[in-house]
Amino acid sequence: MKKSVLTAVALMALVLVIPSGAKAQNSVKVRLSGSYPFNFKESDDKEIVSSAIGTVNEEFGPFSSFSHDSKFGFNAEAMLSISENFWIGAEFGLTNLTGKNGNPPLYNFQYTDFYQLKVSIPEVELVDLPLIGNTWRNPLEYETSIMDILASFRYYVLPVGKIRPFAKVHGGVSMISTELRFQNSVTWPPTNYSINVAGTIYTGEDLAFSAPVLYSAGKNGSKRETALNLGGGVGLEVMLTDRISLYADATYSWIMSDILDGKPDFDYYETVDEEGIVIANSTRYNRKNVNSSLMKASIGLCFTFGDFNLFGNRSGGGTYGNSNNPYLPFSPPRKR
Repeated sequence: MKKSVLTAVALMALVLVIPSGAKAQNSVKVRLSGSYPFNFKESDDKEIVSSAIGTVNEEFGPFSSFSHDSKFGFNAEAMLSISENFWIGAEFGLTNLTGKNGNPPLYNFQYTDFYQLKVSIPEVELVDLPLIGNTWRNPLEYETSIMDILASFRYYVLPVGKIRPFAKVHGGVSMISTELRFQNSVTWPPTNYSINVAGTIYTGEDLAFSAPVLYSAGKNGSKRETALNLGGGVGLEVMLTDRISLYADATYSWIMSDILDGKPDFDYYETVDEEGIVIANSTRYNRKNVNSSLMKASIGLCFTFGDFNLFGNRSGGGTYGNSNNPYLPFSPPRKR
């Protein structure tokens, strides 16, 4: 996670450093857009499951996969010209994903400390026992929110004219909040769940259940997970006036995170001896370095502000009235 933050800081630093070498006049654009994700998937969502989980999944399967859906999001960006064709920008975006699975299998994370579905017996002071039983067969849904802070670089193929197409690349960080929970809260807490402790069976009111959430990040006071975001895309501006344009783009993002679908991914490993016998205490669940891809379309408006020399001297500025004025877009100095 720290590498992702450092990479994003370096990219944002470039946004500030590059214009300092530009001696030409600069223009500023502010973009406000609505966005909609239209394709999302994890690059590898197949886990190496333990034999115990595999046996259960084979017995009750086949199972369905998550059906992914999307919600509208938002983008805001400030852009600065470094030449007629090249622009750099700083972008903030909010993307919302959701999905459902009516017949989910067992996942590896349910046997790790990441599994948040718990039951306790206050009477015997047993706290946070992982709750499996048959509850894992309940339909699930997830809801994910992605906050992007990105540096962008654009090249306008045709920088003048009514229609101005461009290509872009971006890089930065995504801060991810997600929650995987039961679809139907009526099924929670389970009415037929029991625990046997030293011959004593505890059921119903003897048990204290957690919320019907299997996994969450960035919820209930927990921190969002931070991931590296790299990508690019194409788009165009259609000039409505000399200062206002209609903006549209399609972007592809590669996000280094495994929780966009609401659950972390783990692979199961065990060590065996020469006779093929599993060595005691050698089993482990290792979190996978799964990457996710996300395609998104945006449409909105761009507002362009007057030319000015942001980093150099103010000679040769814009025009004020019928004469050259180096102080545009600001008011000319008063005469003393």
